[in-house]
Amino acid sequence: MKDMKHSWHRVIQTDRIESLADGIFAFSMTLLIVNIDIPQMSAQRAMTDLGPALQNLLPILSDFVLSFILLAIFWDIHQRQFEGIEYIDRRLSWINIFLLLFVVFIPFSTELIATYDKSTLAVAVFNANLLSIGVLLFLTWYYAQKNNLTDPKLTKEELYHFKIKNFIIIPVATAALVLGFFTPAWCTLIYLIIPIIVFLLEKGEKESVENMATKA
Repeated sequence: MKDMKHSWHRVIQTDRIESLADGIFAFSMTLLIVNIDIPQMSAQRAMTDLGPALQNLLPILSDFVLSFILLAIFWDIHQRQFEGIEYIDRRLSWINIFLLLFVVFIPFSTELIATYDKSTLAVAVFNANLLSIGVLLFLTWYYAQKNNLTDPKLTKEELYHFKIKNFIIIPVATAALVLGFFTPAWCTLIYLIIPIIVFLLEKGEKESVENMATKA
């Protein structure tokens, strides 16, 4: 009875972490657009100057779109992690707290890079922010698997796909961090390969499941 009570308590903790993460990801994604200022001008002036003013916002909007997509990918990875994590202990809880800290930091680092896109320091802050999220996402899964907090029903192939998907952000963000010191205005384009890699991994995972079902 004692073991069952302890297990139930840990499952509830998992649900609460997921709810907290959902709220923080949603808040951070919304805050991205709030940080973009609409050009201020009179109605008469807007007839001629609004178009060029909006055109000047395109680099800022592109940074917003990139960060929004990346946050969506991070949220999806985090969500899928907790589909495979059955229990959570105090250490894993704090790993996730620090992860969410860097998620909340994304709107700031995005506005920083949008304002100073040619500054190596601004770009380094943005890339370091993403790298920190990547490291903590990987650490979440690594810690859970090492300490037997994952679902014992997961197959070796499923565990492998989880591990790879949680790792891909680290080398991409590291490459962007290095490239930022040479081409600060263009280094963030490398993040566009993350959705492609995630898509290919999920496609491979789906094919593996279908092959296993066929063999069965």
